[in-house]
Amino acid sequence: MIKIYFSLLFIVVALLVVFLPKNASANPLPPSTVDIDAMYNQQNISAPNKVPPVTPSLMFVKVLFLTMILELLAALVFVSRVKVSKKILVYVFLANIITLPIVWFLFPLISLPFGISIVISEIFAVLFESYFIYFFGKQIISYQQSLKLSLLNNLVSLFIGGFLLMYMFDRFFV
Repeated sequence: MIKIYFSLLFIVVALLVVFLPKNASANPLPPSTVDIDAMYNQQNISAPNKVPPVTPSLMFVKVLFLTMILELLAALVFVSRVKVSKKILVYVFLANIITLPIVWFLFPLISLPFGISIVISEIFAVLFESYFIYFFGKQIISYQQSLKLSLLNNLVSLFIGGFLLMYMFDRFFV
């Protein structure tokens, strides 16, 4: 089982190396979106009533916070329904701390269409997090349960978090 995960990790790294463009930047936004850093630099923020726009770094911190809230709430519901120890929530938290920066900063560097990059990064997150949770919580949770938990968490954060990002950006992130 461990060989399978290392093989998947090797494939992901190989994809990054093969498809990584020479002039890659760590901008997690697709090329068709507004460059937030450019907006930040162009806008005069010295006026007392103006709020500076969100930079990618600040946006990442807020997305990390939002992801943690959503996934820990989903995991809490799962844990209470399946009747496993709440200690699993610590492993969910740690797995997110590891995977979110990889998904946010590494996967956009792959020169693939945005939608395909999202699908690949979510598959990576589900597989990595499920194995991470199982590896550290073997006595508490089965691998099948950890896979279900990780899938639930990532679906919740992808769809609900995505909705909040797309439709409530101005209110939530500024």
